[in-house]
Amino acid sequence: AKLDLLANQAMLLRELSDHEYPGLVLNHEIPYATAVNGACANLPVPGEIRQKLLLIDDLDEREQRVSRLTTEVLEHLLQLKASTDLGSVHQPN
Repeated sequence: AKLDLLANQAMLLRELSDHEYPGLVLNHEIPYATAVNGACANLPVPGEIRQKLLLIDDLDEREQRVSRLTTEVLEHLLQLKASTDLGSVHQPN
């Protein structure tokens, strides 16, 4: 679960950034709690949502929720990019 969360975070970072991160490395030695809390703190959602996630006492439940949100944000972003890319392909010059 931790590596999936870190991988989704890395993909989200890549998609949100204007720059490539070819050297982005997933550190599998990072403690589980640090990975989960970092994902919560860096999720690109309103601050009150991040705060609610961090207030969840059960770390596994927090991980499940932040993983689900990270996946949803990433999927939405990829859909937006795909529709934007398709729109630019069909625009006459």
